[in-house]
Amino acid sequence: MKAGIALPLVVLAAWMGIQSQATALQINLPPSIPDAFGSISLESGTSTASENLTFPPFTAKYSTGTNFSTGSTFSSGTVNLQPSPSLSVHASSTGSGLAAATAVLDYVFELYDPFAPQNKSPIPTIFAASGGVSLPPLGSYPNVILQLADYNPNGLGIGDFKDSIFYDYACAGSGGCLGYSKGLPAQLYFSISKDLTLYANTLYEVLMYVSVSSAGNWTSTGFLDPTIEIDPTFADASQYELLSSPGVGNAPLPSTWLMMLSGLAAVGFLTYRGSKKNAAALAAA
Repeated sequence: MKAGIALPLVVLAAWMGIQSQATALQINLPPSIPDAFGSISLESGTSTASENLTFPPFTAKYSTGTNFSTGSTFSSGTVNLQPSPSLSVHASSTGSGLAAATAVLDYVFELYDPFAPQNKSPIPTIFAASGGVSLPPLGSYPNVILQLADYNPNGLGIGDFKDSIFYDYACAGSGGCLGYSKGLPAQLYFSISKDLTLYANTLYEVLMYVSVSSAGNWTSTGFLDPTIEIDPTFADASQYELLSSPGVGNAPLPSTWLMMLSGLAAVGFLTYRGSKKNAAALAAA
């Protein structure tokens, strides 16, 4: 009789032990990450067009592109969420035509610990990106802006570098940049892999901005593509999940962007060499 009673007690104790462990290792539901938003603004000749983007309802499309042409001018802009957030713009013109294109994307991410939502431990993180603009026509000041900051429910201002954890840019202009990158030295492209320390269960915001214009017989392009990852050498990397705004992916840099970056570098070098030769010829004259 005693043996018959002891067996159920053993089973009960084992069950309670399993329940205790399950409670200790309770996995919490992921938090709700704020939606991404963006915009595309185009100018072609004397006409303009703009589109404000919200995700969703564009979550299922993962990208949206708009193009606009009037006579001898053309402009286009694309905002992609997959496989990683990226922007690309294009403006071309002939004769006395003018064209411009701007694309913006703002999204949020979090390094989430499903076992301890109150954990605020430091996490080594790699923030990689490439971006650039082609050489602009005289009097045009293209901009590529990338900012990483603590999440601001009211939105992060373009060019608010003082509020950014990290930023980088591409721009062009004689003697420096204008627009949102005013005062910074000119550089047509960048490619970075930045080691940062971010914190678990904390919302961060990424703001992306690309703008180009063309005048006369000219074509201008710009692009930006950032990615974020937890440092794979971090011992506790598998403990965390990278959560982003709905629909936003985080794949490695596509090879097409790297090819474009190489092309921009070559164009920049050839243009610079040509300008040096022209300057030498004028000096000789």
